[in-house]
Amino acid sequence: MTKSGILHLVIVFVVALTLSAASRAMAQATPAGAVTSLTGDVHIERGGTTVPATPGTPVGVGDRIVSGPNSRATITVTDNRKLELDESSSLVINQQMLGPNSATPS
Repeated sequence: MTKSGILHLVIVFVVALTLSAASRAMAQATPAGAVTSLTGDVHIERGGTTVPATPGTPVGVGDRIVSGPNSRATITVTDNRKLELDESSSLVINQQMLGPNSATPS
């Protein structure tokens, strides 16, 4: 293999590694709070996947929380406000209202 061929492979590898790291960073949602209580069938839709919710499950910006029939959930957001989700409902966390160094909504 020639020097230019090796250089080309190194460049392709570096670009692929950079894109992979950027993709992982974008997939991690901005933290918004956590599930603090639930009854029945509640799940979280995140990044094309669905995970069952349990007390303590983190909730991020962009997540959709879905409750089934006879199911309810309480989400405590980062400023300790509580969001109540009733049965057969869904809620999308579409914005984090706290600044990174703030204790009150911005």
